[in-house]
Amino acid sequence: MRKNYLLSLVAFIVALSFGSSAANAQSSTYPKATCKEFKNSVFKPCICFDRTPEQIQYRSSLTECGGKAAAILSGRLASSFSVVLRDKMNRDRWPASGYNGCSAKETADGLNKCSAFKCQEVIKSAGQQTCCFGEVGTSKILAGATRMTLKLKDLPNSKFDPLLRVCLNKFSPKLDLN
Repeated sequence: MRKNYLLSLVAFIVALSFGSSAANAQSSTYPKATCKEFKNSVFKPCICFDRTPEQIQYRSSLTECGGKAAAILSGRLASSFSVVLRDKMNRDRWPASGYNGCSAKETADGLNKCSAFKCQEVIKSAGQQTCCFGEVGTSKILAGATRMTLKLKDLPNSKFDPLLRVCLNKFSPKLDLN
């Protein structure tokens, strides 16, 4: 029990060392997140698509990903821990079951293969990381995607992982970004 407490304390201190604004990736190096998908949304705002840093790109279809949707991260964002699409209900585990033959439990466990909104393949090259999602951006499954969430670092045992929330172009997975 003491060991778990110490691990949690260390993770909390590490999160604090990033600074409270960095914990939400809203430091002066990124535009302020002020956009919401719809009025009275309860979810945290995302960086408006027209202010998205050029190091973040989205393609509704990318040849390197077999024609499926992709996020392309470059520069210092190329070392991001993960990137997912989210819908206006903030879901990234969709559909709830059946995708790639997954059960509801496997989907709930967060396995990437069980959600079209998560990276199915990561392609790394010098200064760039490409996340290939499970479907083309014009598919029925991705039709509800409105934003991307980048986890910049994974802080084990912490709820303070630094995140960057980016709105898709006009909140549509069919349109390219940057």
